[in-house]
Amino acid sequence: MMQRQFLQQALTLADIEQRETPNDPYQAAPAKAFGFLNPQWQAFVARQPESCQWWSFTAEHPCLPDELEHIEGYAAVVAGEPVDYFIAAKWRR
Repeated sequence: MMQRQFLQQALTLADIEQRETPNDPYQAAPAKAFGFLNPQWQAFVARQPESCQWWSFTAEHPCLPDELEHIEGYAAVVAGEPVDYFIAAKWRR
């Protein structure tokens, strides 16, 4: 569940897409936002209200004893509350 406390920074959609476009010298990944995940990103953006704000987020939560799951991504925010999110990176430590 996305919570307001996880929100980090307000961004424009263009900022997010520029940040997340791979710079692959071998051109193995598509030069589109989120590379191979671009269709999922486009579907995520399309289902958000035009009035939403875009925010980066970071969250951590315990998943196993002595292990944390770290998640980073972007959230659609309406009236100050996150309504949907897209995970850009996830790992355990």
